[in-house]
Amino acid sequence: MLNLYNEKANILDEEDEGEVDLTSEALQIWQTAIDANPKLKRIVEDLPDVVFSTRYHGPTVLEPEGVLLYLRTAEGTDALAWVDKQGHSVTQSQMRILRMAGCDLNTPALNRHPEHHNLVQKAAQIITDQTKKVAGTMGSRRGARARTYDQLISYCQYVQEKTPILAQGQDWESLVKAIEMIHNYPLKQNAIASLNRELKAGISDEDLAQKVTYLMEHDALCVVTADGEFEGAKVICSLGLFQR
Repeated sequence: MLNLYNEKANILDEEDEGEVDLTSEALQIWQTAIDANPKLKRIVEDLPDVVFSTRYHGPTVLEPEGVLLYLRTAEGTDALAWVDKQGHSVTQSQMRILRMAGCDLNTPALNRHPEHHNLVQKAAQIITDQTKKVAGTMGSRRGARARTYDQLISYCQYVQEKTPILAQGQDWESLVKAIEMIHNYPLKQNAIASLNRELKAGISDEDLAQKVTYLMEHDALCVVTADGEFEGAKVICSLGLFQR
């Protein structure tokens, strides 16, 4: 409140947890769970899509009752949403939603709330609307996709101006193709994690160019089907947060 009174800049901005940190935390949660109980691995992997459950949650002003949704969007990227009982978005912070889903092995399941599936639909619509708003863009300018694209575009412009002889040949054509792919399609999750690590370490333009070309050639760069079209959005799972 004091920061608000003093008009401190960006005080209401969500914490920038970073895509690689979210991926790492989710992986760590998974690894810790199956290390503690190896039987969980088979159980979880055999769960069907659209599976749902409900656990007890004591609501607060900042953490109301509602539903958490894990959706794979039509663009092929994973997204989380949290809506309250009225279907309004609680937060867009993917890390906060992931942590809110936390349970232990002995957490009892509650009966499904009558509005659970309706709230799942509203959460899915929120994600879909947000996806449409950033269609054709790089998303967050601090994300791996935008940063990689910007760095490679600057590198290409520099090469074409200073040493145009290098801007030819199979390697150059592959790089241009990789840049176009990054512009048109979302990155795969492993590519996001890998590129974020390299970008944070200050990877050089030449090494970044080689890396994205390598990822593209090994079908590990972007999410796109063989015919160039994305599959439809898919609900992976949902979790109700209710007192009863």
